Amino acid sequence: MDKYTKFIEEFGRALKEGLYQDHASKDSLQELVRFKSTKVDKWTGFEGYKDRMQPEQKAIYYITGENEQMLRNSPLLESFKKKDIEVLILDDEIDEIVIPSVIEYKGTPIKSVNRTDTADDLETKEDKKAQEEAKGVVEKIKKALDHINRFLAEREENKNELPILLSDITDIKEILETGKLPTLIKD
Repeated sequence: MDKYTKFIEEFGRALKEGLYQDHASKDSLQELVRFKSTKVDKWTGFEGYKDRMQPEQKAIYYITGENEQMLRNSPLLESFKKKDIEVLILDDEIDEIVIPSVIEYKGTPIKSVNRTDTADDLETKEDKKAQEEAKGVVEKIKKALDHINRFLAEREENKNELPILLSDITDIKEILETGKLPTLIKD
């Protein structure tokens, strides 16, 4: 075990407390604090993390909790793993108090993985394009279902609640394909 690792294990918590309490020394203390990580087996700091960031990555990400193993297996990390993005593992109870007060490191935001806007950071242009395309498809489906409901209501009104026939299913298929309501011939 090297000397700095031994120092961190002994005084790491005090350094983190300093981040929270000593605003005048905050920048210096940010260089000294160390954390566990999804990418490295030993302690790492903000500088090392920043050096390993993906080119499109927008922030330094972290997850807090009481148990390192549970944090490493958290479903919140799945999207980060898929994009090969490192997440700091903060399992010391003081981390939940201290780290949210540290909002950036050398111009790079520091964000919790369970913040709602963090998911937006991970979206690529392709993801956003797919979401827009899906919206169009959803609108078409909603419109077709509305037509089907009107068709079935009209059919029920005009056919005295007879069971749906094969021809009705063909009409429903036509609605789905064309998005238009067929004209019913009234008896």
